[in-house]
Amino acid sequence: MWQQHLDSLLDILPYSVKCPQSNLYGMHVYSRHPLEDATCEYIVEEDVPSIHAKIKLPSNTIIQAHFLHPAPPSPTENKTAIERDAELVIVAKRIAKHALPTIVTGDLNDVAWSPTTRLFVKSVDY
Repeated sequence: MWQQHLDSLLDILPYSVKCPQSNLYGMHVYSRHPLEDATCEYIVEEDVPSIHAKIKLPSNTIIQAHFLHPAPPSPTENKTAIERDAELVIVAKRIAKHALPTIVTGDLNDVAWSPTTRLFVKSVDY
């Protein structure tokens, strides 16, 4: 049912990548610009997807995008932040390897002043 409601966006955002899940970590990306080489990956946890794609702008500029929603530390799910931290570090290492302008977005379940965020920034700082 909710998938049909999201797909109503296709009229104005015709490009999409969908990674539905039965848990709280399903992920969908809708775009008005073409998405190229799009993948839905399970980098650290088998039930927590992330989406990675190149976005082709009208100027023909290509931007790499990473859409993340790693699971937060939680007494009922992940007792530590190890999985979240691992996903962020893995994506940071990927970014450091390519030269395209890059956007990392999503609910990172982290704060700007955390050691993990500082490590992420340090890892991709050119």
